[in-house]
Amino acid sequence: ANHNGAMPSHGLQWHTIRAVLTCFVVAALMAGCGPREPLLIGFGGPLTGRNADLGNAGLDGVRLALEQQMARGGIHGRRLELALVDDEMDGRLARSRDAVLLDRGIVAMIGHMTSNATVEALPLFNDRGVLLLSPTTSTHEVSGRADWFFRVYPDNHVIAGELGRRAAAVLGLRTAAIIYETSNASFTLSCKEAFTEAFGAGGGKVVCAVAFHTGASTSFGEVARQALVSNPAGLYILANAMDTAMLAQQVAKQGKRPQIMVADWSLTDDLLAHGGRAIEGLFAMHTVDRDNPAPAWMAFREAFRTRYTRSPEFAAVHGYDGARVLLTAPERDGRPKELPHTILAIRRFQGVQGEIEFDANGDVKRRLFAIRVRHGQLTTER
Repeated sequence: ANHNGAMPSHGLQWHTIRAVLTCFVVAALMAGCGPREPLLIGFGGPLTGRNADLGNAGLDGVRLALEQQMARGGIHGRRLELALVDDEMDGRLARSRDAVLLDRGIVAMIGHMTSNATVEALPLFNDRGVLLLSPTTSTHEVSGRADWFFRVYPDNHVIAGELGRRAAAVLGLRTAAIIYETSNASFTLSCKEAFTEAFGAGGGKVVCAVAFHTGASTSFGEVARQALVSNPAGLYILANAMDTAMLAQQVAKQGKRPQIMVADWSLTDDLLAHGGRAIEGLFAMHTVDRDNPAPAWMAFREAFRTRYTRSPEFAAVHGYDGARVLLTAPERDGRPKELPHTILAIRRFQGVQGEIEFDANGDVKRRLFAIRVRHGQLTTER
């Protein structure tokens, strides 16, 4: 009692507080018992056609990362759902099909897997303010921009430039021809430019460049013949795995033995399956060392083999890395509009082949490995 014998006023406050707390508890229980809306994540890549090896490998890496996250309870208890776009490596299809997913309310998109599709689709994501995170897009066209695009793969100018430098300084080549495919010109043209510049700086000369558009009517024999007219010491092929294998076979049939170099785009199991003896000794710069002894790589490789009964290709590695970056960010801040800022705030992520560090524009630098085909396998030069 107080001095005038009345009950303290905070007795009424306690009843009010208790009622409010009860409301909060009931609301919390109702929220906990009812289903929470899942987080919808998009994936875009070529899932059918001649480039399906790239798209489906990337998708497998993404799926594995999402399944592991679901086993840990999702994101703050929310389930994860994956919505797919088969872009068929066609930029216009990528843009129109992405618009459908954006209307469905995806919080972010993992994709696209090829540069042309990404370049065409990116303005849509910038307009909508939704994160587009690519596992394997490497065109220089999207480098150095502060926008809604991030990637876990280095710029073409880094990879193709290093290949050009080594072609002159390590392989000792003085002449080279280039064959490049044009349906993914955002990729192939920037590789061609970077290789030519670096090779020239090292004393080499690109003596011929032959363009082709992949399709049923493509004459790989004629493309190879045109590239070999000047008898180059090296041949740089910029194409997907199947086309690269076919071109290498045609080069061998013509009795020429230039040092074949290829784009990282083609370094899949399809190249090994269809290239045969024609690709033995092939040289490339790559972002994946299949014999990496690091614990993170070995754990991922074992988990991937258990899930899919095969070893992971480079697109699967980077699909997994991209998904892990994306899934880490909402654990820190779940608001979709904050995802780019959250990724930049974290900045460094552990990838399965080493650390991934983003610059202020969402681009990365990664360690590169010199790769040879030896006895039908991709082996790392030590």
